[in-house]
Amino acid sequence: MFISVVIPMFNAEKTISQTLNSIKIQTLLPDEVIIVNDGSKDNSSKIVSEFIKENDAINITLINEKNGGVSRARNIGIKRAKGKYIALLDADDEWHPKKIEIVNAMIDSKYNLYGHASTLDDFNNSFDIENNKASVEITFFDMLIKNRFVTPSVVFYNDQKFLFDEEMHHTEDHDLWLRMTYQKPALYINQKLVKLGRPVLSKGGASSDTWKMRKGELKMYINASKYSTLCKIILPILLPFSIFKFVKKSLIG
Repeated sequence: MFISVVIPMFNAEKTISQTLNSIKIQTLLPDEVIIVNDGSKDNSSKIVSEFIKENDAINITLINEKNGGVSRARNIGIKRAKGKYIALLDADDEWHPKKIEIVNAMIDSKYNLYGHASTLDDFNNSFDIENNKASVEITFFDMLIKNRFVTPSVVFYNDQKFLFDEEMHHTEDHDLWLRMTYQKPALYINQKLVKLGRPVLSKGGASSDTWKMRKGELKMYINASKYSTLCKIILPILLPFSIFKFVKKSLIG
C-alpha cells in the first residue's frame, strides 16, 4: 500500500459525509481510509457505516473507541495504517479532487513531510495541475519559528516513531512537524488543496484558547531543546519570544 488516510471523528454527523465524498472523488484514490470514532454521541458512526456499505470500492475501516482525545485517535489510526505514507484529514474538512494526485507527484525521498495551502472557500473547478505554483522547502528552523502546515493538509512518511504526543492538547501538530523536520526538511506545496470546515484559531476549536496554545508552544520548545542543540542554545530567546507573541495578539486582538 502507498497512501493511508487517517480521520479522527467526534460528533461529526453534519460534516463527515462531505469529508468522505471528497475522498470518493479523488482522481487518485487512497489505498485505505481509517476513521477513528473518538466516542461520538451523535449519529457519526452510523453515517460512516452506511457510507461504507454504499461505497465498497473504497477500502474504509471504522474503529469505534472511547473518547480519548484527537491525538490518541490519530495515533490509533496511524498505528493501524498499512500505507507507506499517511495523509491526515479531519471530519469537517474537504480535499480538492486532485489532492492525492498532486502530493503523490511531489513525493521525494528527500522529504518525510508534505503540506499545502488551505482555503475556506469552494474550490475553483478550473484548477489545473499543470499550473502549480512553486513549492517551498521548509527547514527545521522555519518550522521552529512558525507552524507552516494545517493538519488536514499533511502527508508524511509512515514511520511508527512519528506519532502525536498524547500528553499535549495544544500545538501537538506543530510539535510533531518539528520532530519530523529535525530529521529531514519538509515540502510546502503552494496550492489550496483542502477546504477547512472552520478558520484556524476559530472559536470552538482546540486552537481558540490562545493562552493554552502559547503554553503548548512553550512546552514544544522545551521538548525540542532536549533533542536539538540549536533549540537548547536559543531556548532563552524562544520562550520570551513565544510570550511576546501572546501579549501582542492579546493587545491587538
